[in-house]
Parts: sequence; structure tokens; C-alpha cells
Amino acid sequence: MTAYSKVEDLLTGDIRLPGYLDVPGAVQDATDEIDSKIGALYDTPIDISDTSPVSRPARLMLKRVANFLASGRLLLEVAASAEQTELHAYAKSLVDEANLAISQIATGELPLPGAEMVPNAQRRGSTPLIANVDATSNVEAFYERFANPTRATVYAWVPGGSDL
Repeated sequence: MTAYSKVEDLLTGDIRLPGYLDVPGAVQDATDEIDSKIGALYDTPIDISDTSPVSRPARLMLKRVANFLASGRLLLEVAASAEQTELHAYAKSLVDEANLAISQIATGELPLPGAEMVPNAQRRGSTPLIANVDATSNVEAFYERFANPTRATVYAWVPGGSDL
């Protein structure tokens, strides 16, 4: 399976990665994680080769997101074992930014022009799926009074406890 990123593209700088870390595995895991989240909308894996119909900006974005995710996850492992808070903050920012982009792709907010969509794919928005309407809502009653002022019953409150 082809990954969206390469080991040599990771954003680890001069940080020495311990030999026990599976760096190629982390790169593939990042691609698998991206595909698992955008797979309801797009046919995955997305071809990011130069001859792909996917637009160049979309290919570069997938590569960047995979780089951020794989690099961040690896650096989080290094930071956890060495208790390095600065490295941890950098790694966390990479993972957070990658997850934000993945979420935007998965909801259709950030499209991938040229990528093949799943037939009858439903874009997942952030709108509520359930509407709870009370049988007697104070808000509905308020609007009813102003929308139909001739039908509204007028109540008056008089200090001392008597209603008219």
C-alpha cells in the first residue's frame, strides 16, 4: 500500500529517533488513519502521484497532513520517554493541526478536487442530528404572541399577588 508521506519527509529535524520506533510503520499508520476518517466521503487510498487527476494542492495537502500526523506521533513517543515538555508541545501541535485538516476533509469543508468520491457519499456536517421540541415551549409561546398578536392572551402582574 502506498503512503501519503515518506520517511525522509518527516518533520523531525535533527532529533534522533530511537531505534525501537517503527518509523516506516508510523508513516503507514498516518495514511491509514487519514483514510479511515475520510473514507466515508472519498474512495481511498487517494492517488497522489504526479499523474493523478487529483489537483496538486490537494496532493500536497494530503502529504503535509500525513507528515504532520506521523511526525507528531513519533515525537510524542520520544517526548514521553524522555519527559521533554518542549518537544511534547511541538509534537502535539503537529497532531492537532493534522486532525483539524482531516476533520475538515471528512466533513467536506476542505474538498480534494479530482479525488474520486464514494457514490452517494453523505457529507458529514456539524449540524445536530436530533431536534428536541417541547410540547409547550416558552420560546415558541413568545414568538406566537408576536407573530399573532390578536390571538395572544395578555396577562398582567400586579404587585401583591393578584392577576387580572
